[in-house]
Formats: sequence, structure tokens, C-alpha cells
Amino acid sequence: MKSLWNDAEAGRFRTDLELRVYTSRLLGQGASLVLHRGGNTSVKVRIRNVVGEEEDILYVKGSGWDLETIETVGFAPVRLEHAPGAGIQPGADEARNKFAHGGE
Repeated sequence: MKSLWNDAEAGRFRTDLELRVYTSRLLGQGASLVLHRGGNTSVKVRIRNVVGEEEDILYVKGSGWDLETIETVGFAPVRLEHAPGAGIQPGADEARNKFAHGGE
């Protein structure tokens, strides 16, 4: 499989969520990777909420969004403090990033 990653294009995406949009679109271009309109991607981020506290949010690709054309609004935010045992494994973020960057 040939990596479609483009440093210049990826550089236009500033936040972790925007970068997940970019990587999701790359995955969505691979007909051998996902069925039309299918696939799931997510990203865990730490944000400062409206009262100034930091919290972990998991943005999950919403139903009905095509990976190839997804936008940031296509990801549903889930507050992880309200989802105990959500299956986030230590080191999972690093493994996903390595995969998204073509194993680099």
C-alpha cells in the first residue's frame, strides 16, 4: 500500500481534530480499506472547557459521514469522564499516529 500522506497538505490542519479529518480522508480514498460511506475513526484530545478545566474528549466519526469527505462537524464529541472503560488503551494514540504517517 502506498502512503498518500503529504506533509504540505497535512500542515494546513492545525488541531488534532483537523488532522484526524485529514487522515480520515486519506483512509476514505482507499476503496480496499473501507466500504463506501463506511469506516470509523476517532481522536482523543485534551481541551479546556468553558469553566477553564481541562478534560479529555474523544471525537468519534458520526454515522452518515463519508470518510473521504468528512469535516470536523462530522465527529461527535464524547466526554471521557462520562464514558468509563471506553477502551482507550495506553499507547494506542502513538500506534495510530505511526500508522497514519506510513509507519514513520
